[in-house]
Amino acid sequence: MVCGENRRGKTEAAKVAFARACAAAIPCLGTTTKTAARAMLTHANIAVIPNDTNVANTLAANPAAR
Repeated sequence: MVCGENRRGKTEAAKVAFARACAAAIPCLGTTTKTAARAMLTHANIAVIPNDTNVANTLAANPAAR
């Protein structure tokens, strides 16, 4: 899988549509975002800007997260 700068802009419309569909499918973002953060603990080379301290603390356990 190619991520980051190599694909930036090439699939922007699809990414926006995907993000909107995800947001519409999640009824409550409270604990869902923390659950999503836990699922990202094994991802390498990710950058996340959370607006929730619980999510930030969860992601801090991933040494590959920035």
